[in-house]
This record gives sequence, structure tokens and C-alpha cells, in this order.
Amino acid sequence: MRKKISIRQVDEDVIEMLGELREEQRRFAGAIVSDAIREYWEATFNELAVERPDD
Repeated sequence: MRKKISIRQVDEDVIEMLGELREEQRRFAGAIVSDAIREYWEATFNELAVERPDD
């Protein structure tokens, strides 16, 4: 949900740049979380494969 902001005497371009920066930060944070989840699952499944080798 977007918050409505009201800032006096601030250039609209600055507000737009801040919005773009916020979006970039969200993508970056999402990429970090995604990588962490992938690494966790890889480590978990690799441990299971070592514990239960397929014969």
C-alpha cells in the first residue's frame, strides 16, 4: 500500500527519485532473501543426500 505524502517546497523530481530508490531497495532486499532461501534449501537437500545415499 502506498502512503500519500505531502511535502512542501520539494521538487517533484526529487520525490520521484526517492520512489525509484525505494523500489530498487525492495528489489535488492528481495534478491538477498531469495538467495538466502536458495542456499538454505541447497544445503538442506545436500545434507539429506549425504545422509541417505541412493543405492
